[in-house]
Amino acid sequence: MINLEKRFEESILKNYDVKFYSIGASDEDHGPAIPRNFDDFYAKRICVQAAEKIGADYRGHLPYTSDKVGIIARRWNHSYIDPQDLLDNIINDIDLDNRKNITLTGREFSNVVIYSGHGGNNFLSDYSKEISEQIGIPSIYIPPLSGAYIIHEEFGRITPVHAGDVEHCLTAYFG
Repeated sequence: MINLEKRFEESILKNYDVKFYSIGASDEDHGPAIPRNFDDFYAKRICVQAAEKIGADYRGHLPYTSDKVGIIARRWNHSYIDPQDLLDNIINDIDLDNRKNITLTGREFSNVVIYSGHGGNNFLSDYSKEISEQIGIPSIYIPPLSGAYIIHEEFGRITPVHAGDVEHCLTAYFG
């Protein structure tokens, strides 16, 4: 006879071992209609909702931001740090979090998902393999609004651009 209760518990734990982190930009000029911390805010919201939907664990927000264009990004993204510093910080934070989790629960993370609300962090897509190797856990970076679009009655399909229609719509949606 199949022990359904045990299989249910195992499947819950399997998904629970997938750890979600959000990352964004806490102080970015989008213009007057979008809050400065919007990239952080919606990354957290989407990340929490995704984790809840699959029974994974939202571990928290990585409070860093960068941009591949370099230091000039400080003109619009005041919390900018060097891309290598961002990479080092998130690797250290996730690795430390995993080690603490092992100590407390005896369980290691199975996978790591990093969801970003800030396009300037998209260079991290090229570093998923390095992040995975450094923390010893398969990881994936998901860029903001990946695959998102709006179908407008007059203009047709609109894809996201920085501080454009999609971000304004999300701002209105999240209130």
